[in-house]
Amino acid sequence: LRYHGGVFNGRAVGADPADKFPLFILRLESNPSLNIGNSKGDLTIGGNIAYNKAQNANYINSMLSNFNGNRLLFGGDFRLNIDKFLLAGEYIRGEYKPETGVKTVAQGFHLTGGYYIFENTQLLLRLDNFKPTENAKAQNLLLVGVNQKLSEPAALQFNYVIDADDSKFQYNRLFLVFQIFF
Repeated sequence: LRYHGGVFNGRAVGADPADKFPLFILRLESNPSLNIGNSKGDLTIGGNIAYNKAQNANYINSMLSNFNGNRLLFGGDFRLNIDKFLLAGEYIRGEYKPETGVKTVAQGFHLTGGYYIFENTQLLLRLDNFKPTENAKAQNLLLVGVNQKLSEPAALQFNYVIDADDSKFQYNRLFLVFQIFF
């Protein structure tokens, strides 16, 4: 069992560095051993929780602007690798309780499947679901991707994202990302 914790400026990148309401974060993670038939699996299971008070903060793409109150974030995730296969998922939830008024809940999940067609080339299929508030319609996205490891520190990602609720071509997106790990 591993744990990670931190205290961060609770508002956002570029916020006032003198923010007096830090975000407290705790994450627990486990890597149990798996043997499935002749295959050895690598499983990671984790959970996280974060909390802070907020004053005049903007959250959920400014859907909650000038928010004053308590913010509680939590989630859980897993990642399973067996031979050339990948199965991963995550659930996230944010509860925003204002000093006056009604609590807002934002939540979502993703489920990802992958397969290495070559040693350094992985195909991915991913379903994303996110509902920014109880009254908002959930957004469902389908991602088809290819990850190519170019070298130890570099990778290339090619992703095609389809809006599953309105799959007209004009709403689809194409991403090409170059990554350097350090």
